Amino acid sequence: MAKIVNKHGAPKPFIKFCEDDKYDAGRADYSATTLINEPRIVELEKRHKELMVDDPSENPFKFLSSNWHELLSGYTDDGVINEERVFSEIETPDGTVTISGAMDVQEQDGENITITDYKMTSVYSLNDTDKWEAQQNIYAWLLEKEKPGITVKRIQVYAFLRDWKISMSEKLSGYPKTPGVVVPLDLWSFQERKSYVLARIKMHQAAKENLPQCSHEGRWPSGKIYKVMSTSGIHPTKTFRLKREANKFISDLDPLDSITSKIETTHETYRRCKNYCYVSKVCKQWEDWQSAND
Repeated sequence: MAKIVNKHGAPKPFIKFCEDDKYDAGRADYSATTLINEPRIVELEKRHKELMVDDPSENPFKFLSSNWHELLSGYTDDGVINEERVFSEIETPDGTVTISGAMDVQEQDGENITITDYKMTSVYSLNDTDKWEAQQNIYAWLLEKEKPGITVKRIQVYAFLRDWKISMSEKLSGYPKTPGVVVPLDLWSFQERKSYVLARIKMHQAAKENLPQCSHEGRWPSGKIYKVMSTSGIHPTKTFRLKREANKFISDLDPLDSITSKIETTHETYRRCKNYCYVSKVCKQWEDWQSAND
């Protein structure tokens, strides 16, 4: 758990609320949330616990979301299980590893289960649900492994869209029609789930000895830009926000300069590294990217 600070003068009751974090992965070596995270970040956070500091004013929705789960867990019905954490052991080449996962909601129809996870998130996040899918499939693997006889038939997220706008829903056909939406996710086979869990364990264990690079997607790229680079060094690198502007720049060059120029697609920044990663201050990958893109 990160240390809570209050640099921006938030009301004291809100700070107390944020400090009351009841998350506990129990006796597990890895939780589902940890497994899907970037191994580099997980390992650096273990090495630099002093950097784990949060100011709720900078991301209040994260704290509201955590406690929202607890609030909803108090409402139940027949065939519904709220906030159950399931543990399972799995054999790896390096020994037995314990995995856990806490499911927000399990709805049972006979032997069939639907797993639902609550997410307080943005409309934009609906464009990239790969992490949600992976997390929910780990849950499905845990349930079917530890509760013989039950079958997970469906996995989904119920998303609370904090930045939803009715005006946008009226203008754009692909925009969510309501600020609360069910997001169906693809359910993998049992063997696919097991293979994924083993692969992620291997990556996290390897990170203890040799830090891997964070993935491009895991750093949350933002602001696509186009760099025109000269392979011969005839002109300095030029940066454009639109590809047509980059193409026009090349077409306006002398023929020799044009032939030796190329366009490289990159991003203006990585949002996670810049604003949301506790350990970016000690991350050489982020340092090197900044140096190369100054």
